[in-house]
Amino acid sequence: MKPGQPQLLLSIPEAAPPRRGGVEERRYGNFLRQKYCYNDRLQLTGTELDSHATPYGVEVDCVQNSSNLITLNFNYGSANHNNGNIVGQTIGASATDIWQQYYTYDGTNRIAMASENAAISGSTCP
Repeated sequence: MKPGQPQLLLSIPEAAPPRRGGVEERRYGNFLRQKYCYNDRLQLTGTELDSHATPYGVEVDCVQNSSNLITLNFNYGSANHNNGNIVGQTIGASATDIWQQYYTYDGTNRIAMASENAAISGSTCP
């Protein structure tokens, strides 16, 4: 490469080895880390994006806190009613900006209704 020419930088994510079958963590070249949380059925229950501050192997619970850039949590209902449909999700953009979304389904598992509200007073939907 000649001096003064633009260069292409690729950031290939570094993935932590899965312990139970799903990817649990990815680290990106821009000093961000994405963590994935699963339930006993290996359904994705949450993901969070934050900085590399936490070393590999440290358990993360995918709960929104001030160090996270964004957190997404998924609810599949109670264990005896979990057919794989997401019945609710929580979106956290900071420790104070949190939104909740809820879904109901018809008899053929199509979304019948979706609703959203701010979980923290003072939040407005983007």
